[in-house]
Amino acid sequence: MKQQVFSIQGEDKSKWICVREDEMEGIYKESSEMDITLQSLKPNVLVIKDNGSIESRQVKITDTILIEKVVSQLTDKNRIENSINISVLKKVIMYSGSHPGLGYICYYAHNDDGKCYLMNSSKSEIWQIGHELMEYIT
Repeated sequence: MKQQVFSIQGEDKSKWICVREDEMEGIYKESSEMDITLQSLKPNVLVIKDNGSIESRQVKITDTILIEKVVSQLTDKNRIENSINISVLKKVIMYSGSHPGLGYICYYAHNDDGKCYLMNSSKSEIWQIGHELMEYIT
């Protein structure tokens, strides 16, 4: 078992670390540190990755109004409790200038009925969102 420990850019090294063990990474923080939620992160960059394409295409979105609109839809009102059928799945990473070394990873999904979703697989959360990201998913 190989283990590596890294500091996280922009975070206090004595309170935040990233540990990589056998190809898996985890972020650990001191218990006195506040949890960072997507809302408190206030992302200003959104990257959509298509690892399934031949050239592993990615799109970088910096339109803060668009990003705020997408994040504002991640509420209990838009949460989906049951599973969904999907035809498109893309990895989405949201970054913030206030925490440059951290990225919030979720997945964009689209189904044949024309509905769009963001999924947080680590917390088993799914939100139905609008079609704002569709033009970036090609």
